[in-house]
Amino acid sequence: MASGIDLYDLQNGLKITGMSKIDLSIVIVNYKSWKLLEVCINSFKKFTPKLTYELIIVDNASNDGNLSKFKKDYANVKFYVNKGNFGFSSGCNLGAKHASGEFILFLNPDTELNQSQAIDTMFKFLKENINVGVVSCRTIMPNRIGGEISFSSPWLLIGWIRSIYKFLNKKKLKERFNDSEDIWYPDWVGGSVMMFEKQIFNEIKGFDEDTFWMYYEDPDICNKLKKIKRKSAIIRNVSINHIGGGASKVDSHSTLMLKTEMIISAHNYILKNSKK
Repeated sequence: MASGIDLYDLQNGLKITGMSKIDLSIVIVNYKSWKLLEVCINSFKKFTPKLTYELIIVDNASNDGNLSKFKKDYANVKFYVNKGNFGFSSGCNLGAKHASGEFILFLNPDTELNQSQAIDTMFKFLKENINVGVVSCRTIMPNRIGGEISFSSPWLLIGWIRSIYKFLNKKKLKERFNDSEDIWYPDWVGGSVMMFEKQIFNEIKGFDEDTFWMYYEDPDICNKLKKIKRKSAIIRNVSINHIGGGASKVDSHSTLMLKTEMIISAHNYILKNSKK
């Protein structure tokens, strides 16, 4: 934990510290998701993590006039503006460059903290398990729980192949992903909630923004961790609420663009991770 006296911004409910070294930098990449972002930031008032942290918002050139108001409303949040809408990977990497925490948590703007203290639990777990490169938690979506079982093989991105694989390996998968266990080790964890040690994130050179504008950057970075013998983990007895898709589907044009980008990114992921 960072040393020094913790201070609180009573207006915004955010913990700050006068020391340069803090435990955690929380990076949120935003593109025209202001209402969702407001809910996310305000959840830190109600369910304030015990560790010392900073909030970093990277705006991917929303250019809609809302940024100046947010800066006034949340004076103790750090805001950075990307030069253009260069995608999720680019925004995350930019936020990481400005992060002063020992650890970094990448959080979607359409997420919300709850009473389970997920951030403190993930932080403690990552500090105590040096064989783990990234940790996430259970994500509670409106109609379901976010995906917890994942496979890094490019071919298992294809639905019918994945279904056959699950059927043929049903017993093996049940043993690997036992419902009675609080910690699972999937091949990768979703980008809505990802916590890294900053030193490790820098060692693997962050997200591949040259290849992935949005989508599939999360299994790709977990593959990079695997190459340095670091696992991906999900803590299943704590959670963060996640609307899902709310951070990106701001209008019909954006929705169409993102569907197209999903196809492009899937193609790029298969090409990159099928190489010997």
